[in-house]
Amino acid sequence: MEPSNNFLIAQILGIVALIVLVISWQQEKKKALLHCQIVSGLLFSIQYLFLHAYTGAIIHFLSAVRNFVFSRYPKRAPLSFLILILGLGTFLSLLNYDGWISLFPLIAYLLYGTAVWIGNLLGIRLANVISDLLGILYNFYVAAYVSLVTSVIELFSTLVSIYRFHIKKRL
Repeated sequence: MEPSNNFLIAQILGIVALIVLVISWQQEKKKALLHCQIVSGLLFSIQYLFLHAYTGAIIHFLSAVRNFVFSRYPKRAPLSFLILILGLGTFLSLLNYDGWISLFPLIAYLLYGTAVWIGNLLGIRLANVISDLLGILYNFYVAAYVSLVTSVIELFSTLVSIYRFHIKKRL
C-alpha cells in the first residue's frame, strides 16, 4: 500500500519545520530564535492537520502565537496572557480529545509554556525533556515520523545542555 499524498505532504512539512527549528537553535538573540520557532511551529501545525492529528495542530499553532507574544516582551509577558493562552490550549485540546494519547501534547504545552514564562533555564530544560518524551510517544502514534525524529534530536540536545550547564559545573 502506497502512502497517501497527505501523509507525504505532512512528512515534507515536518522536514522543513525541523530545518527551521534547527536554524532557531543557532540564533544569538531571543527575538530571532522565537521568530524562527514561530515559523517552525506553524509548519508543524500544518503537518499535523494533514495527519488529522488536531490536538498537535492546535498546540503547535498556539505555541507559535505564544512565541510571537513572548518575542514582544524583553523580559516576561503578563501573567494574564500566560493564563489566557494556556487556558485556550486546554479548552481546544479537550474539545478535540481523542483518547489519552491526545493529552500528551497538551501536557507538554502546559509544562513548557509555564517553564518558559518563569524563565529558569534548568526548569525550561527539564520541562523540555518531559515534553520531548511525550512528543516521541504522540508522534509515533499519529505517524508524524519527522516530528518524532525532531523530538529525539531535541531530547538529546537538551540532555547534553543539562549535563554541560548544570551537572558538569558541579563536578
